[in-house]
Amino acid sequence: MIARSSAPAGVVRRARVILLSAGGASGIDIAVQLGLSPEAVSRIRRRFVETGVDGLRDQPKAGRRDHAVPAETVDQILQLAPPPAGRSRWTTRLLARAVGRTRAVHSIETTGAIHVALSAAPGEPLADG
Repeated sequence: MIARSSAPAGVVRRARVILLSAGGASGIDIAVQLGLSPEAVSRIRRRFVETGVDGLRDQPKAGRRDHAVPAETVDQILQLAPPPAGRSRWTTRLLARAVGRTRAVHSIETTGAIHVALSAAPGEPLADG
């Protein structure tokens, strides 16, 4: 794993921690040698003990999840008739309300399809109101 040039750097670093640990090096020595904190070395060791070699792989990161609009919602939007009475065009909030979503529809790839289907002018964003 360490010898492969295509291996991700994080995986190689965690494998080095485990190999140095197996060789008898202390956590602090490993941390200094690899430029890690002693806490990081401890965390890597614990993860290896708990999950084995699979624990050396990159873990999913926390953060913003995928906000893509589901295909069935896009299909519902594309089936909509002209905008409601008194409106000249659909807004993201009106679209969301029409298909039963609690949030406005804001997905780059989805809004392109919606623009075409609802005949919005190219390059003109759907209104937020």
